[in-house]
This record gives sequence, structure tokens and C-alpha cells, in this order.
Amino acid sequence: AAAVAAGLTALGMCWYQLAQPHVLYGVVQYDDGVYLASSLQLAAGRLPYRDFALIQPPGVPVLMLPIAFLAHLVGSRGAMALARVVTAAVCALDTALAGWLLRHRGLTASLVAAGLMAIFPANFSADRTLLLEPYLLMFLLVGTALAFRGDRIAARWQRLALAGGCFGAAGATKAWAIFPFAALVLVLAAAPERLGAGGRAAAARARLVPFLAGTAGGFALLAGPFFAADPAAFVRDVVVAQFARTARSATPAAQRFAYLLGVRQSAAGRPPPSEIGVEVALAVAALLVLALGVPLLARRASPIEAFALLAAVVSTAIMFVPQTFYSHYAYLPDAYLAIALALAVDRCRRLMLAVLRPDAGPGRRRALIVLGATLALAALAGAGALVASETGYARSVLARTGDPGPAIAAAVPAGSCALSDAASVLISADRYSTAGGCPALVDPTGQSIATDPSRPALERGSAARAGDPLLDRFWEKRLAAARYLVTLQKVSKRIPWDPVLSAWFAARYRLVAVSGAFVFENRRPGAAPG
Repeated sequence: AAAVAAGLTALGMCWYQLAQPHVLYGVVQYDDGVYLASSLQLAAGRLPYRDFALIQPPGVPVLMLPIAFLAHLVGSRGAMALARVVTAAVCALDTALAGWLLRHRGLTASLVAAGLMAIFPANFSADRTLLLEPYLLMFLLVGTALAFRGDRIAARWQRLALAGGCFGAAGATKAWAIFPFAALVLVLAAAPERLGAGGRAAAARARLVPFLAGTAGGFALLAGPFFAADPAAFVRDVVVAQFARTARSATPAAQRFAYLLGVRQSAAGRPPPSEIGVEVALAVAALLVLALGVPLLARRASPIEAFALLAAVVSTAIMFVPQTFYSHYAYLPDAYLAIALALAVDRCRRLMLAVLRPDAGPGRRRALIVLGATLALAALAGAGALVASETGYARSVLARTGDPGPAIAAAVPAGSCALSDAASVLISADRYSTAGGCPALVDPTGQSIATDPSRPALERGSAARAGDPLLDRFWEKRLAAARYLVTLQKVSKRIPWDPVLSAWFAARYRLVAVSGAFVFENRRPGAAPG
């Protein structure tokens, strides 16, 4: 019941965001357009990696296929709205799963885990539109629930195989699944449970073999067909482009702390959110070390406690490795931090009960009741203040959301071959084309990264690079084939405007004035730059 209540709270927070002006149908993000456009192209028979660049695994485009097929009835604009509603439901499910995972530990643990997930400000950036992280976490939490039965590792190999399948599906959704996966592999290999006649090695094999086999199967089920269609392109986009990509500047560590702990999404004024983030991080670290780290070193932690702590530590640490950090990255580590904190709080509660011993007399019982009521009221007051602060932040951020879709739709005839430097712009206008004669353009930034990941692409508003022959040729062919180009800036920073392409574009395209966007019409489609 606590898990369901927290899930409904999370759903309400998501619906509050979607109810803000222009959020349900407007242009909210760049990435959401990439994932839905990939699914729309896939529904039209074009495969990621082989037919267009996609620098993420194919999990979410595959999951969005039913919505992509529905786009034939409701249009791409309606499909994006539906994808956002479904993502909100997945976020609510993630919240309920976090609480349900700890149901065996009692009400306190479930409420802390699910409650943190429901109202944690850092989740705002990941649950307002179609992004990878909610779906990644859904697979991971289902897999975690299958891998454990209570505090202990599941005894049946079938459960472990299914858990592996979920972790494999998570890996086919986003590569970050490898870090909780590594934590669980370590726990499965090291846990001293069910040693049996063969000893530790045999017990570890009995747990690891079905889990690893299931992981391989889950990954192959979602990603295997795309790898088989073009292995070189799959490896180039999903592996090489991600690990070799560079940025023009690195996000400061203090700013990452502020995002991870939700301070930047809720705090205002002085001291700066980054400084508050460091202070809160130290407090969280101290609680985890004392309540879970020390028992783990003393070999007194249960397997689920060991996994929660390891997963929280490794998924948080990896947030400081990439040069660039975006706020929605925090959704994954914050989930495991919430679970680890819930287990730490539950350990503290049990220790408190042992010290106060409510059966020792009415005085201690009254003290226990007063202490529990005080802590509960403080938690409720803090949660209320956090929700108020978070909703205010969300309202101020989402107030900048626009919806140029109707104006674009009036300027671009239906069925035209229209391209954009951000697929979400055309999707909001119901003008995103998947016709066979129109180039499949899904992710201009990803295309730049995949073309040459060692050279910084568009990061935080910097201009796309010109002078790269492969990238220049890519845009030349597509602009020559298109009838319209739609952008949110008059001079798009995602297109490499070298002198030849700029002169050709000025001679062939004319600007059509549109409110909230820039629509350029190609008066002579098919004429290539030269």
C-alpha cells in the first residue's frame, strides 16, 4: 500500500508537469524527439545504425513501436503526447517498485525508498518527457526484485535467469546498466548463502550461470536484430561513439553533486546550490558508511544491503567520469541511493528499538512513541517543503516551453519532405516524414558524434563543426533532397555551415516567416551543392 501510494504521488508530480502550458504537445527536449523519431522510422521499415545514426541502444525505440504505429491514427504530435503520458506511468511504476522491493523490511523501509523516489527533485529532469532513464530503471528494478527474495538471493535458477533477462534488456536500453549489473554479479559470486556440497565455487556458479545466460538472452532479444543487420554500424554508434566522444568543457564536480542530490532543482538564493550539494553529499555518505558500509566490511550485511550499497556507489561514481553531465542522468543513481538510504534508515530504526527496548517499561515505550512521532512529523514537514519547492522550480523551468507546432503545420504541407535540426520540432507539428523518398534524419548531434567522436560536437550550445568532409557531405545530400528545413534558430548550430554549403543554401532556400520557428523552403529540390 505504501509503495502504491508513493507511485500515485510520483504520477501526480509528473501529471503536474504535463499540465503546464505547452508541455504535453510542445518542444520540451531535444532527446525525446530522437527516440520517438527512431521508433517512427523503425515502424516505417528503416533500421537504426544501418539506415540512420543512433548513439544509444535500441531499447526505447523498440518499446515505443506501438505508439509509433498509433501515429498513423493520431499523428506524430499525438504520439509524442502519448509517449510522455506513458513515461509518466513508468516513473510511477519505478517508484512503486522501489518501495515494493523492500516490503519485507516493513513500512519504514518501503516508505523511505518509494517516498524519496516520488518527490526527489532530481527526478524532475527525467520524468517530464520521453527519455531513456525511466525505462532503464524499470528493467533494473524488476531484475533486482527477481534476483532477491527478501534480504537473500533467490534460490530458484529460473528467477535468476529472468532477473538476468531484465538486466540484459536494461543494457539494450542504456549502457549504464552495466554498473548495477557488475554490482549484482559481485554479490552473486561472493554471497556465502547456500554453499551446499560443492562449496563456495559451486554455489557461485549455480547463481551466476543462469543470471549471465539470462542477461545475454535479454540483450540479444532487443539489440540482436540490429547488430545482425549491420554489426559495424552498431558498434560504431553504440560503443565507439559513446566511449570516444569528447566535449568542449567539463561539468564541474560541485555542480554534478547539486544535480544528483536535487539541490539545484529545489534550492534558491544563497549559499549556491553547488555548495549545498557538497554538504548534503557528505551527510548522505556518512549515513551510508556507518549504517551499511561498516556492516558490509564486518561481513554482517545481507546480500540486498551489499548490492544496494555497491550499486549506489558505482552508479554515483560513474556520473563524474563523462566530461559533460546532464541533469536527467541523476535518475539512475538516485534510485539506488534511495534504496540504500532506506535500508540504512531501517538499520538505524532497528538499533533504536534494541536500545530503547519498548518491553522494558511504560517510560521507554512513551519515549519511543514520542521519538517516532517527532521523526514522522519532521519527515512529513520536510517532504511538504520539498514538494512545494520542486513544483515551483518545475513551473518556472517549464514556463519557457513553447509549441510552434501549429504554426509549422500551417507553413509546411502535409506529406512534404521536411527536415529539422531537432526531430521534436517536426514531431510537434505532425510533419515528421518517414516516407521512402525523404532522408531519415533522426539525431543531427548524434550523427556528428558518430562521424568523428574524437572531435567535440554540439555540446551546451556550441556550434557544429564545419570542414569535416563526411559530415559536410551528409548534410549536403539531405538538404538537396528535402523540400523544407525547419529550425528553432535562424542559423542552426547543428548544421556545419561551411562557405560552399552556406552559399548553396542561400541560393536554393527561402525563409517562410513562422511564429516560434524558422521554416525554409527549397525552391529547387534535388540540386546538389557544388
